[in-house]
Amino acid sequence: MTQPLNHPIMDISASKSSLKKWFSKHFFAQKLNNPMGYLLLTTLGLALGSLVPYIGIGGTSLILAGVIALPLVLACMFFHQFGVAFTLIIAFLIQLVGKYTEAPVGTSLDALLVLMIFGILIGQVIKKDWSFAKDPISTLLLL
Repeated sequence: MTQPLNHPIMDISASKSSLKKWFSKHFFAQKLNNPMGYLLLTTLGLALGSLVPYIGIGGTSLILAGVIALPLVLACMFFHQFGVAFTLIIAFLIQLVGKYTEAPVGTSLDALLVLMIFGILIGQVIKKDWSFAKDPISTLLLL
């Protein structure tokens, strides 16, 4: 009689903690630098590449903008010094974008400031630590 496979994926009786350990090991510790990560990223790349003819250049541009914009927005929300520096950069470049469009692009700065304040509130719900308020950047943000 053959022995059953004791692989973490194939083991049905594995608890949630072992699945969490496996996920943490492969995705966070090794940062997808393993065969599973290569397979996952190759599959994702092929899937997105095959979508391009169907969604066109506009949809592809939206996907690319989302891949770039989401980490930037999250970084602005939770790293306030980066958020203020990014806001200053956008403030200089916003006039260039406004020159070629009729959209009210100036309100994007207001939205960015609201996101940073929302990030402060989320941080307070999680940590309940007001030591960040001693930073001059936080004082400037609250004004």
